Amino acid sequence: MVIEKRNWPNGFDAPFCLSFDDFSPLKVLNKDYGRYPYQGINEIQTKLLKETKVKITQFVIPKFNFWLPIKYIGNIVNYQTDYYAINHPRNQYWLSYIKELISSERVEIAWHGYEHFNRNIFRKKHIEFLSTDYNKTADLLGKAYRIFMESEIPIYGFRQPGWGYSADNNLFEVLRDIFKIEYIAASSLDGGLNSNNQQVSNYEVSAFNGIKNIPQNITIGENFLKLKPIIDHALQKQFIISLKGHYCNVNWVANSFTENNIKNMFEVIEYMSQLKVWYATFVEIVRYYDTISEVKTEEIIENGNKIIRYIFKHPCPGFTIRIRNNDNSYYEKIICDYFASNNWNDKINYEIVFQSAKSKEYLLCL
Repeated sequence: MVIEKRNWPNGFDAPFCLSFDDFSPLKVLNKDYGRYPYQGINEIQTKLLKETKVKITQFVIPKFNFWLPIKYIGNIVNYQTDYYAINHPRNQYWLSYIKELISSERVEIAWHGYEHFNRNIFRKKHIEFLSTDYNKTADLLGKAYRIFMESEIPIYGFRQPGWGYSADNNLFEVLRDIFKIEYIAASSLDGGLNSNNQQVSNYEVSAFNGIKNIPQNITIGENFLKLKPIIDHALQKQFIISLKGHYCNVNWVANSFTENNIKNMFEVIEYMSQLKVWYATFVEIVRYYDTISEVKTEEIIENGNKIIRYIFKHPCPGFTIRIRNNDNSYYEKIICDYFASNNWNDKINYEIVFQSAKSKEYLLCL
């Protein structure tokens, strides 16, 4: 008999997370980044939450600087008015909508730069942190952080606009040392941390500069038939399935909400509904990963029986083990299915003993 610790709660084979960049109270002409609750592209979000079981991690720009190429008129206007800052008085209705999404416990708001704008005339305008030093990065992120705090929006994770960051990694040092961010979502298969060479995993939580990174490995801009082998591989290995898009209807933005990309997205989600996946936000994934990484295992022999002890430092709802027999048949046991409370001190001493169906070995959990 072999006892396997499952990587994800409640016996799920893999987590499925859906994330979007650029969520903002912005609509200019026909360019919609989510300005009007329940209207425009927000109708897609409403449909996702109503008709599917997905959870969404929305990477929000706290003060979108939507620049226009003609003498940077947009840059000047927006810098003076802060019209697209999420805490601007004109955006109170939008902010209320955000808080309603958060209260549903199916949407996480994460951090996507400050203005999504690079003032260096020699840099691509949307790659905000490509040429900033430590002090400038800290200044920009400090302004962004204050907007979130004044808006009473909790944030746990960060994704850099345009995947860009300075070669000295000061962006991640600032996020780690000053803002104590819980995670970054800073990589794709060939972008961000993996743009020049692979620095982090494409499928697992991994550390970079002392911060945990959650990867993105599929996009809504790819055909489902192309994505299916990637998804199946992740399921087999208990890897993360991370689907990303851009929350706008602008055709020249990669993976945006075009008609075809929306179709791709719903095809992926329909396939997920047939599988044993855990719908999770990014912060839920990284917190469960942290918790299960701290679970200790001990093996002892007691009265001729092999005893396995699992010792938990923190509550671990849904913690699951798989008992595999010699003939490769198996069954699963959710050990911590009743640990919903954070009052761990009341529940530190517990014991479950059960016998394998095809063995005299017992499993003891403490």
